[in-house]
Amino acid sequence: MNEHGASAKLRKQLLAKGLVFHWKIHDPYAGGVPDHFIEGVNRDLWIESKHLKELPKKPSTIIDLCNEKKFLSLLQQEWLRRRDKKRHDCAVLVTCDDGTAALFLNRTWEIPYTTEDFRAKLQPFKDIVEQIVALT
Repeated sequence: MNEHGASAKLRKQLLAKGLVFHWKIHDPYAGGVPDHFIEGVNRDLWIESKHLKELPKKPSTIIDLCNEKKFLSLLQQEWLRRRDKKRHDCAVLVTCDDGTAALFLNRTWEIPYTTEDFRAKLQPFKDIVEQIVALT
């Protein structure tokens, strides 16, 4: 599963859960806009999706989502920080090829994680969808 496949899977599962509105965003004119906007009953959520094909082998290897060459661009980081400061309604979703994912809220995407710590945050994708539904 790549980033595109994960986005399609997220949309399908959210719609199956009865969420009011999900928008997969592709905006070539405004850099940094997150990939997803989810309008829920209680609140909205902006989500930037990233895909990690496989985790590093060494447990001590650092995974830094703010590394603009591998994960979040500087514009994405700016956008997420600004939105989090104003509304606390954004997250970063990292999916993996093995069907697991991690959802980073409250600017926890800014924390560099060891592979071991990152692996501990991973959950089955369906559990992450449930978490998103509960948040919205």
